Amino acid sequence: MSYNDEPRPERERAVQVIERTPAQFMKKPETIDKELKSITAPKHKGMMVMGLISKWPNYDVWPFSYGLGVLGISSAATAGFLNKTFRDALYLDFRLRFSSYIGLMALSGVSSVIWHHIAVSNPIVQESSRYSCPICLQVRAAGVQLATGLVYPMIFAPVVSYVVASSFKDRHLPRIYNRPKDVLSYTTSVYKPLKGTLGVLAAAHVLISMGITYFQQKAFFNSVLPVLQGKDSLVKKPTHLLSD
Repeated sequence: MSYNDEPRPERERAVQVIERTPAQFMKKPETIDKELKSITAPKHKGMMVMGLISKWPNYDVWPFSYGLGVLGISSAATAGFLNKTFRDALYLDFRLRFSSYIGLMALSGVSSVIWHHIAVSNPIVQESSRYSCPICLQVRAAGVQLATGLVYPMIFAPVVSYVVASSFKDRHLPRIYNRPKDVLSYTTSVYKPLKGTLGVLAAAHVLISMGITYFQQKAFFNSVLPVLQGKDSLVKKPTHLLSD
């Protein structure tokens, strides 16, 4: 049965909760636990909780609000650095600078955000026993960030630069389908002096991604979950936040 064929009531209830204003959410926190229990499908439950977190009026959930942005910026910065490295190696100067940077940096940053959201943030808020190991999720986050923030731009930065260089008649580069060994050899020669830098970047991505995941777990279980279970109140901010 496809997603669209599933019964709609749970999705509709989750969407209704997500569409609440922060004021409505804070005025009736006692109803959240009841509504959450009425939704059994993990993906609908996760969708509802993430929607609530996006409107959370307190600063407790900053890892969810800003963490994905930090990961995306880290990946985009790494992609920009690697793109510049190959552009300089190929003496591309200002040739198609904007398109090569934007394409590579945007795809790397966006892919980091999307995959961390799918593979890490959603399992945290779904409270699934499958993801009950906090360290396992942190290691998964590190793997996702390394793949999207370092490995991806390491593969595509030379590809983009080679495509740009080959589009100009004054640059004669071996085509990868004719002389793949020469292309690979040149790519390796560019990366070889960067071994130390790449190691530092890898360590930075691991630390940032595991740190963001740790703080997301801490924020959810210490601040969000008690409210969802009716054990705590969200009404901690000045009363002007409660105005409709």
